[in-house]
Amino acid sequence: MELREDLLYHIWQYWLFELPLLDLDDVPVELVDPGQLNRDSGPDFFNAMFRSDNILWAGNVEIHKKASEWYQHGHHMDRAFDNVILHVVLDPDCQVLNSRGREIRTVQMQIPAAIRMRYELLMENPDLIPCWRNLHSIDETRMKLWLERLLVERLEERISKILIEYKRCNGNWDEVLYSSMARAFGQRVNADPFEMLSRSVSLEQIMEHCPDLISKEAILFGQAGMLDSNPATESNPDPYYSELYQRYGVLKRKMDLQSIDGFLWKYLRLRPDNFPTIRISQLACSLEKNPDMFSRLVDQPDPLDMVLKMEIRASEYWTSHYRFNRKSPERGKCMGKHRITGLYINAIMPVILAYRRHIGRPPDLDDFICSKHRIPAEDNRIIRMWKSLGLEVPDVFYSQALLQLTNKYCKFKTCLSCYVGSQIIQSPGAKK
Repeated sequence: MELREDLLYHIWQYWLFELPLLDLDDVPVELVDPGQLNRDSGPDFFNAMFRSDNILWAGNVEIHKKASEWYQHGHHMDRAFDNVILHVVLDPDCQVLNSRGREIRTVQMQIPAAIRMRYELLMENPDLIPCWRNLHSIDETRMKLWLERLLVERLEERISKILIEYKRCNGNWDEVLYSSMARAFGQRVNADPFEMLSRSVSLEQIMEHCPDLISKEAILFGQAGMLDSNPATESNPDPYYSELYQRYGVLKRKMDLQSIDGFLWKYLRLRPDNFPTIRISQLACSLEKNPDMFSRLVDQPDPLDMVLKMEIRASEYWTSHYRFNRKSPERGKCMGKHRITGLYINAIMPVILAYRRHIGRPPDLDDFICSKHRIPAEDNRIIRMWKSLGLEVPDVFYSQALLQLTNKYCKFKTCLSCYVGSQIIQSPGAKK
């Protein structure tokens, strides 16, 4: 089975290869320092040192599976690779030269059989968490530090996306928060349609042309493609639907709007409280009750405190409906605390962190993790799976880290510590 290059980086960085290291002339190479892993462009490791023939060499290291990949990747024409002093390969199928025509010393790295065997077993393992049998052999302190690193990585990814959205919104943070919240209202299943909905009509347009709740519902349901059926053609039209239809017709013509396709919304296997109809009405409610949400949030010493006091409920019609024109037993559709905290973690907090970074106030994650509110962990399939393996998941920050680990590493089997057992916990994010 072919080994991944990120595994080779890990083996080199932590001296897990077999000794001695020999170059193509069978001359021993004594490693002094493997160097620092480079996660950007350029050689794989900077500032490495090795000794050979009583001479100490210092420079950069490049790692490949086959030596010929040096030429396939164009390193022989790239001056950034002229300071490479050592070319580490599994298969030394050729000798290599830099852009100046100088020969680069090449060594063959031998992988211990135990690591190769473990790697193959893990790659063939169909389990979502292939190393689960070794979970309890990992040092608790290292595990905690690793999960903190995963949480930071997850938030960094979201901050980067928020800053891209900030540019799309022409520097309007209110629009950024609106877009972020809309996507979070859709959760995993309807996140994309909700994002399309928020881009089809801006917050500025809604606030300018929709002075009350029913107008806000009309424009959101209309832009969602859910008001396409003319109630005048029905023998017993629904009054609420008819009102929305008429209002949206006026707004659509006035603002020259184009709705998204209604077939994009998914209902199958969703709990009725998560139907997009309910969530759209709740989104309209949040816009009605919190028109200046962003400015209020950034002025709060504890934004979560404000969010937890928010009441987000669908309008009265939805007390006895889950879909238009279909009666259901009466039940209030108020967003629960669990969902509101999820909205905070997934939509609001990343925007606040991105804003703070943008204005030159580096976001302090401890301000959020050490909040007086200990937010319970999410309750979903992935978190339940980790709990079933005996792992304690005390709060939402821990569960967010586990979601990052599962979705970014376990699913694709790119968690380097899995390959070598519990010897070392490697922070994720190795250069691919």
